[in-house]
Amino acid sequence: MRQAAHALTIILSATLLLPAGSQAASISLQSFNSMAEFQASTLYAFVTGTGGGLSGRKAHGVSSLRQGSSAVPSTSAGAPGNEAVTSEILSAATDVPDVFSLSSTPAQYDKKFVSLGSAASGAPPFITVEIPPASTGPAGGLNGYDIVVFDLGKNLATGTGNQNTEATIFQVELLGDGAVYQVGTISATGGNFINAILLDISGIPGIPSTVDAVRVVDVTGTTNPTSGGLDLDGALTLNPDSSTPTRAASWGAVKTRYR
Repeated sequence: MRQAAHALTIILSATLLLPAGSQAASISLQSFNSMAEFQASTLYAFVTGTGGGLSGRKAHGVSSLRQGSSAVPSTSAGAPGNEAVTSEILSAATDVPDVFSLSSTPAQYDKKFVSLGSAASGAPPFITVEIPPASTGPAGGLNGYDIVVFDLGKNLATGTGNQNTEATIFQVELLGDGAVYQVGTISATGGNFINAILLDISGIPGIPSTVDAVRVVDVTGTTNPTSGGLDLDGALTLNPDSSTPTRAASWGAVKTRYR
């Protein structure tokens, strides 16, 4: 993802038609411009210091993907037009996101991220990443955010470009039940270093009590093949099933204001 942004940019509150008093799914995006800024963040402290740390939160599989026919740089895992879940794709999209190495050297991220790319025609690019079960209840997580997806900007993901006018859809699912639930969309935003996209999955009509996969779709890839899409460095469960609510002072008003 490619366009400079402020340190904290709220992109969208994807409010669904819910009964009075219900909570709605939402998305927010936090951009970090340096490793020092990332390491000093509430997000970093939360995922490394609570709930068993990173090991209990990391993604462990990729159930499906389709990379676009263009805008997939040679530094990305996979290749333009790839639909195979290879060992290279698995290594890049799962385990602990590489940003937690705290390295600012772009070469160390080569083949360790998955670019969705763009498609001039046909179905849009996507990836479905398997994560530890995340609770969809209203309590828990980081100020109620249940899942985080990490996207690399051009200063870490070499060759990914400086602009991003693509829109990206975020969905969740419980693998095996056949249903996909939409959380929301971000569009034309993001920084050039680390972007953390936080998903609140509570209140989606019909959603089961837990989900175990997050699906990222480059929704406008078929109409803008020159821009490219999200460059995935992995995903983490912020609200493992049975976790306790956690609220950080520096995030106090974010969820209330943007739900």
